[in-house]
Amino acid sequence: MPDWLTLAETVEEIRKLQGASEYEAKMQMFGELFTGVRKAKGIREEIEREIEGKWFIGQIGEQGVDWSRSAMSKYGVEYSQIKISPAEPSPDTNKENRPPKFNWDQFWLEIVRMAKTADGLPEDGGELHRHMTDFCVTGFSDPPGAAAIRDKLAMLPK
Repeated sequence: MPDWLTLAETVEEIRKLQGASEYEAKMQMFGELFTGVRKAKGIREEIEREIEGKWFIGQIGEQGVDWSRSAMSKYGVEYSQIKISPAEPSPDTNKENRPPKFNWDQFWLEIVRMAKTADGLPEDGGELHRHMTDFCVTGFSDPPGAAAIRDKLAMLPK
């Protein structure tokens, strides 16, 4: 099994494997951390701890990230020497040959993009649901239904 990588090494791996820009690779890495495709661990208060995926929401970009130290801080909590796991392989090898019905990574990247704007995510859940429904309708050839979008949005921390 491949070794766990630093934040910067993970971004570089994604960039090279997918031909993505550095920004796109960072967005993908944080999206994968948030959704559980990758795991993270780091040192906090001199103890190595697993970092919960939801901790990474809104943590995209340069604010609070020290790429050279593989460290992040948010709300007064700092993790140093962060290591990122390889992406989790699909447990069903038959599913690997067919694309997923919906690109949920793109869905979460849109959530992250919105969270990074000056206005942040809408306070009104209905407004966020409408925006994400529009995003799916315009971005997916076969968009998910309202209930699937609602279920995904329910995963967001309150």
